[in-house]
Amino acid sequence: MSNDITFSEGFLFSGKDLFLDKNVIVKHPSIENILSITNDETSFDIYWNMVNTLMCDPYTHMVMLDDLGIDYEKIDAFDVFVLKWKDLIKQYQDDKQKFDALGIHPLYNVLVSLSFFLGEHNFELCRLENEDGELETILCDKNSIEDGICYYMINRNMFNRMAEFICSIHHIDKSDQIHPENDNFKKMLIEDMRDELKSKSRKKQDTKNTFGEYIGKIMKATCSCGNGGISVFNVNDVKIYQLLSGFNMFVKKNSVDRLFNGQYDLSKLNQKELNWFD
Repeated sequence: MSNDITFSEGFLFSGKDLFLDKNVIVKHPSIENILSITNDETSFDIYWNMVNTLMCDPYTHMVMLDDLGIDYEKIDAFDVFVLKWKDLIKQYQDDKQKFDALGIHPLYNVLVSLSFFLGEHNFELCRLENEDGELETILCDKNSIEDGICYYMINRNMFNRMAEFICSIHHIDKSDQIHPENDNFKKMLIEDMRDELKSKSRKKQDTKNTFGEYIGKIMKATCSCGNGGISVFNVNDVKIYQLLSGFNMFVKKNSVDRLFNGQYDLSKLNQKELNWFD
């Protein structure tokens, strides 16, 4: 299923939150918002888990979907979210005694992720009538239901916009995603992805390759190189897209400057390499 949801550079760089409607607002977090998740060094990595929990890109879930007999190209992010939600509910029902003894519900990570980006709500997945009188699966705040109407709800289109917004503010590049020409190539792609996932699961976690390490290096480089007025005194106030996009442009411009400084015959330069503005 093609994704035609896009956000302008101007909107993303502004750092503004995304209004899905007058009530539902998706947070565009600052570094300080992320650091406030916990009181220790785990904030960034917990945050990255939240991001991955809500993006729900069918492409990255193609193996799971194939195991369920679902074509990843024929569903969207909301479908993936609903499938994962229902699976977590089933896990709880199948082993309720264990989860109750631990004092945690399998949905905990999902609910915490939603709370971070949307605020505190008592969410449940339910089917209610839409304006056309048809039953529609939605994510609803149970506390907002009055006379069978959910006044704080997220439907399919709203969730997909939220998922794409979260993807966009983190500069998730989908340009390298492969679009198979036929079913045989698709099967080969899925098996390659399956092997890649198995390989990753066998490897020990690289503590030097966490999101916390990655974003810390970007913060340090951005502050140290005098990029756009960001310093150690205000870097925590910067929104995540502003930090990542500013750093990416800084790296591109530096590369172009090095090319100009070392190349006298400009006609030999690849014009794409000179375009640091994109």
